[in-house]
Amino acid sequence: MLFFQDDRIKNYGKYIVPISIALIVFWFHYPWYSFDSCWYIGYIDFFTGESSLASWNPVRGFSYPLILYIAHVIKPGYIGLQIVLSAIYGVYCFYVLRFYYLIKGTLLQRPKIIEVVFINIVMFYSPMIWGYAHIALTEFVAATVFVIYLYVCYKFLLGCKDMNKTGEIIFVVKSSIILIFLWFLKQNYAIFVLGMLAVTYLLVSLKNRNVKCLINKALALILVTALWLSSIAMWNNLLSKSKIVETIVQDNEQSAGDTQSDESSLVAVQGVSTSLCLRYFSKVVVDGKYYGIVSGDNDETLEYFESSSDNSDIKWLLECFRENPKRLIRGFMDSYGLIAAIYSAPIINEDGSPRFQLGMVDRESLKEIWQGTSGSGAEEHYGLVYYHLSEMRDYYYEIDYRRELLQTIDSSVEKLDNYGYIAKENIITNIMSNDYIWIINMAVFSMMILSIPVLFIIGLVVSFRKKRFGNLITLLTVPSILYLAAHIYIGANIDRYAIPIYVVVKYIVVILTIYIINTIAKVKNEKTNNNTCI
Repeated sequence: MLFFQDDRIKNYGKYIVPISIALIVFWFHYPWYSFDSCWYIGYIDFFTGESSLASWNPVRGFSYPLILYIAHVIKPGYIGLQIVLSAIYGVYCFYVLRFYYLIKGTLLQRPKIIEVVFINIVMFYSPMIWGYAHIALTEFVAATVFVIYLYVCYKFLLGCKDMNKTGEIIFVVKSSIILIFLWFLKQNYAIFVLGMLAVTYLLVSLKNRNVKCLINKALALILVTALWLSSIAMWNNLLSKSKIVETIVQDNEQSAGDTQSDESSLVAVQGVSTSLCLRYFSKVVVDGKYYGIVSGDNDETLEYFESSSDNSDIKWLLECFRENPKRLIRGFMDSYGLIAAIYSAPIINEDGSPRFQLGMVDRESLKEIWQGTSGSGAEEHYGLVYYHLSEMRDYYYEIDYRRELLQTIDSSVEKLDNYGYIAKENIITNIMSNDYIWIINMAVFSMMILSIPVLFIIGLVVSFRKKRFGNLITLLTVPSILYLAAHIYIGANIDRYAIPIYVVVKYIVVILTIYIINTIAKVKNEKTNNNTCI
């Protein structure tokens, strides 16, 4: 029997006290917005009936607009949004603690107050996490759902041997709902859930060492995938009936028809992967023949080679690796650096506003970043949290400066007035926006993202002695690696996309730190007891 059982919550104080304090601190500042936030707010019109579904831009899923609509129903404007964001933050805090208590229970250890305080400081009050919890974007919602699903999967893994058919079905239903929700929140989040589900089923199969179990788990994985694909088909069918998809296809066909080839020039091939790890490779057609071009850091042509007419991403990737593996690896490493926010320090304009260098690799910026003279990240440091908090030291009207940009999207500028407010400084915002604290936070962010492969190796090593804890690290790191690799491959080079797995990786480090400290203390106690006996 477990020393500490968290399945039945008997002491609500272990949740209520820390979460209440966290929510009080949360309310020291209201939401802030990026351009994408204002675009999302415009989607509320679809739920209120002010806009027809025929004008829905399929680039956006319905999950986050639905969350914003719920906030709008509670109270239109920033107060309703603040209530919903604080609720999401509260759920995040609850499952961070719940996961911790579950882990301590499986290790037959009593939770310690000092450990809970440590988790609170690192996971609740980190300026980056606290900041993203206030931003009207999808990243923190995804991070919250990731933590929830980590708890669900680990609990399933622990009880898999004694679980009945009903428990198996409930897990499949939970996984399907979470997968579908995250896909329609932002498509790339689905990679994490699929990876987590696959790893969970693999660990369960290895634990049972049963071919029948492996087959059952494979079928369950196929079922979840089928339900997910069915939901996508249903949504696309709904949009198709609203004549959105047809319009986009017609526009694309018309654009393609207007393209004329010139035998004396190089014409880019449509449909070839433009992923960031292939940033130094491109495919072109000359006189009906296909060629691959290898580029340098400054877009200069280094070499070219004959290529096939097959536009398959996998085949193109293999061709590039065969022709110039060093350049391909360089592209992968540069992509990793961009997502980890060690490149692309933004250029500051004369008016003090940042000009982003999205996707640009500035190797000279590395020295400035680690000296603390430049903020790392194209969006992370200046574009979102830091820049907003710094401006708030005087006063800052959140929506007003984006009015010019908002003219380019189909949303009512007048409606957005409800989301604007005068923000004044206070002790919490001053702490969160402190320059030195942010330099440390950005360094931690970069190191955490770069450490994911190392943490995976640590998990494998630990598995030889502590299988249960090693499985936990594996369960956390493998989906993070898949998520990161997918973003590198598709060219998602914005560092804020890594925030959901940053939360996961940070939690891994916290749990690993607690585990190491407890192990050292246990060894010392055993030595002391042995000496006493002697």
